[in-house]
Amino acid sequence: MFASQLHSTLKIRAIRVVCAMFCCCCLILPACAQSNDTVQIGTRELSRPARPWEFLDAVGKRAGLLGNESGRFEAWVYPLQILRGLKPGFVQAGSMSAVPGDRILRSIEYATTTIVRTFASSDFTVHETLFVPRELGGALISYEIESKYPVAVQLTFVPVLDLMW
Repeated sequence: MFASQLHSTLKIRAIRVVCAMFCCCCLILPACAQSNDTVQIGTRELSRPARPWEFLDAVGKRAGLLGNESGRFEAWVYPLQILRGLKPGFVQAGSMSAVPGDRILRSIEYATTTIVRTFASSDFTVHETLFVPRELGGALISYEIESKYPVAVQLTFVPVLDLMW
């Protein structure tokens, strides 16, 4: 009798292990199959192709840039919302219209203190760095441009200056 109970206990454990492995495969494989994006993970950095629908935030204790990867941001410095709808555009020398940033956004790099978005067209590459200090109220957005010809950054936004409550 003891041997049959032991045998049935081992069967139940084996079934649980197989079920757990099956569940893990069902969760992991579809996520891998959905995207052909390569994700590179370094020691403290994550780099991947941009996905415009994904949430993006650079936050500290007293300030934050909140939005999505396509480029629409709102900026908060406690207790004020400073602006909303912040969108970058790029104007090449001799051109009359700006190239919208959301159309040429290529990749995102997350590091421990910064987020770098890379915009690339056939004529230029722009690296935008988002930084919010952990303890201070404020934010910094900087642009590094690689181009043979002059390129201007055009930011559009709606000033708000409303209290958060």
